[in-house]
Amino acid sequence: MFLTSKRMIQVVFVCVAMLWLMAQEGLAAVSGACSNCHTMHNSQDGLVLSASGNDTLLVSNCIGCHSCSGSETIVNLGPTRIPIVFNTTGYPTKPLAGGNFYDVAAAGGGIDSHGHNVYGISNPDGDLDHAPLDLWGGGCTNSCHASLAMPKSSMTDTKIDGCKICHQKYKHHGTDIAAGSMETEASGWYRFLGGHDARYGGGIVMPSSYVAGVEDADWEQDPTVGHNSYQGAEMNHNDNVLLQSTHSISAFCTGCHAQAHMDTEDSATGVWLRHPTMIRLPTNGEFAEYDPETDYDADVPVGWLNPTTPTRSDAVVTCLSCHLVHGGQYPDMLRWDYSAMSAGGGESDEGCFKCHSCKDT
Repeated sequence: MFLTSKRMIQVVFVCVAMLWLMAQEGLAAVSGACSNCHTMHNSQDGLVLSASGNDTLLVSNCIGCHSCSGSETIVNLGPTRIPIVFNTTGYPTKPLAGGNFYDVAAAGGGIDSHGHNVYGISNPDGDLDHAPLDLWGGGCTNSCHASLAMPKSSMTDTKIDGCKICHQKYKHHGTDIAAGSMETEASGWYRFLGGHDARYGGGIVMPSSYVAGVEDADWEQDPTVGHNSYQGAEMNHNDNVLLQSTHSISAFCTGCHAQAHMDTEDSATGVWLRHPTMIRLPTNGEFAEYDPETDYDADVPVGWLNPTTPTRSDAVVTCLSCHLVHGGQYPDMLRWDYSAMSAGGGESDEGCFKCHSCKDT
């Protein structure tokens, strides 16, 4: 019996899918119909076969899958749950842990200071030609240190987008991690975050360059139920922090914004020149009122020297304590309106005053 072309394609699809699933036994972080994410020939519903396609036979790229024209920040395709980081019609009421790209996109007004400018979402920053507080002044040719919003024509993969510059360890079919456990190489590390990979780093391979942490089941869509536990690190303030040795979220940020951490304290006087990161949140004085071990505030997150067994004395100030990663509704990607922080303005435990509790009285 001969099969029609359409039927043959269906049979081939099922066979390929079965072989994939058998080869990936135990790797089930993403589940559901293969066609939710993949297309075999990039031609559907009688359309002309496309001459181009996405990596790994995906039906769309990172932005296409992780954006939404509605207000949802988690979209369900059967058993597959997709975190949304770019709502195209408005800033969502329940953004995920990294915030949302809406404000920095053209639809949201293209407000450069409200988020990272990422290729495919927004134009390059109109004021900055390289990452602020970097070490190189944008001197790395075709580098992410210059802009996440420019295609990296010198890279091996010319279709690279800004998302993959940070999320280099992506492994959607990685192993599922038990609740409360640290992400592993098999799961793609924490949020697929890591340093230079051979695909995107000009041949540079740093397998130990990754971010560690415990991921919240709903990506902090409802932080009253659970929250991320970030890997923190306590470093000497003038160290050139290496992601390979600390695996901390702040060390990852310093890959592009190294001077935000380096030389933050004058070694002679002990005076802070920039807001400190990678130090323990003091347990005395004005800082004693914020106990993230027992009363964690997702709007003022901390890192932990041991995220699986967090204790108050091991809470660490990180870049994320003040800044969102993708974008927000305030300048400098801050989690709150810095211009509204007024010392002596009355009792408050928000923004700066969550840690600096006595400054508002």
